Amino acid sequence: MIAVGTFMDTNTLKLKCPHCGAVLLVKRISGLENKIIPCPVCKNAYKFSEYKVIQQSSNKVEDPTIPILGGKENLTQPGGQQVWYIGKLRQKASRSKDYQLHLGINTLGRAAQTSRASIQIVTDDAYMSRMHCAIEVHKLPSGGYVHYFFNTENKNPTFVNGVKVENGDRIVLCGGESIRMANTEVQFVVEGEDETLC
Repeated sequence: MIAVGTFMDTNTLKLKCPHCGAVLLVKRISGLENKIIPCPVCKNAYKFSEYKVIQQSSNKVEDPTIPILGGKENLTQPGGQQVWYIGKLRQKASRSKDYQLHLGINTLGRAAQTSRASIQIVTDDAYMSRMHCAIEVHKLPSGGYVHYFFNTENKNPTFVNGVKVENGDRIVLCGGESIRMANTEVQFVVEGEDETLC
């Protein structure tokens, strides 16, 4: 079993999943090139050689969520200061509407008088639950944001980029992901990006 880390050091590699684009931190071990590594996001397992190794740009210890997992360096202000944005959801239906996310837990559900969702998506889709899923937004101490996606009280399936989200899964959104709640689809975007962040 390969140890997937939560911190970055000289004994750690960044790998990009060939299926979903998630970035994994994997400890360097002997024989790694012969190992099969499971992706915790899409649940697919691939040989080490099938993953793209992402080169580290500096020798300093990095928080892996800043450059990769939704807390990107979006823009630079005059003077070189970085600007960070919280993501939003863009409805893919003909009504094309944006729903801005906020720090903390953003619950997503079908708009209805009895819905308790903090973000109520206007849809005629009766299969979308009134409390379908959630995105938790954290501000990182070193700057940027990380966006965690998970199911809540949904009775019908949720998919991220076509992969079914199981109860208990927590998926880090990078940007550009397609989120389908029953038959309603939205896209996670981060302002100022080309919407293909990973």
